[in-house]
This record gives sequence, C-alpha cells and structure tokens, in this order.
Amino acid sequence: MAASAAVASCSIDCPGYKYQALLTNLPASTGPLEVWLDYNGRAGIESVIKELRHGFGLPGLCCQSFFATEAALSLCVLAYNLAALFCRHLGWLERVSIGTLRYRLFGCAGIISRAQGVVTLKLGIPPPHRAWWQAIWAKLLSPLPNCNAVAQTP
Repeated sequence: MAASAAVASCSIDCPGYKYQALLTNLPASTGPLEVWLDYNGRAGIESVIKELRHGFGLPGLCCQSFFATEAALSLCVLAYNLAALFCRHLGWLERVSIGTLRYRLFGCAGIISRAQGVVTLKLGIPPPHRAWWQAIWAKLLSPLPNCNAVAQTP
C-alpha cells in the first residue's frame, strides 16, 4: 500500500447504524479492509499528536540541541503512555485526556500527616464523591489486575 495515499472520509448519521464513506487515490486492487485499516491507524496517531500538543506542551519542547529536543519528546511520550496505562489500570475504556485526569484526580486537595508512626493521606473530598474515590483506591491497591473497573466520573 502506498504510504502517500490520500484518504477523504465522511460519516453518515442514521439512527441505529453507522456508515462511513472513504475516498482514496489507492489503486483499485487495494481491498476496502486495507484502506479502512490504514485510515484508522493514521487517525489514531493524529489524536495522540493532538493530545501531546494540547495536554503535554509539545510545541514548547524545541531546544537548541537536536538530542535535547529528542530527549524532551521522549519524556513527553513516556508521560502520555503512563497516563494511558493508569487509565487502563483503572478499567476506563474511553480515552481520557491529561486535562480530564488533572481535573478528576490530581486537582484534589490533600495533606500527608504522620501520627503515632502511621503515615496518612487525608484528601478533601466532598461526601457525595467519597464512594467513587474509595473505589479508585481499592482498584489501585488491588494485587489482582483488572478485578474491578471504576467508573470514570464520580
């Protein structure tokens, strides 16, 4: 399959069904499944690049040295992959942006205290959301992977 294939797509909305029309300049010998797989593979990469640009500050990573820029990009991609693995560990099926993670999880006020030799993390969570946070902690501390999924929103 040609690497420079141009693909145009449009979605047709019909209740209960989902149609997609693809127009490509690939040769007629290319099967429809190959065109669809190639298009969807590139579409997935585009969403990752968009997330890296908006959530991880990709445009601001340019350094004077090529190798410094490469190291910064590698660190950025590592952070993206860790966030994706964290969401997968929680059992979330939908892709969540880093901004959503910051809002739902990392923006919670808390204090680490040490009383009578026991280290305690105290979070300022409103009572209606405490059950969701307890499920998050149970999932994170569980020795069995994928034993119980946690809802994405409290």
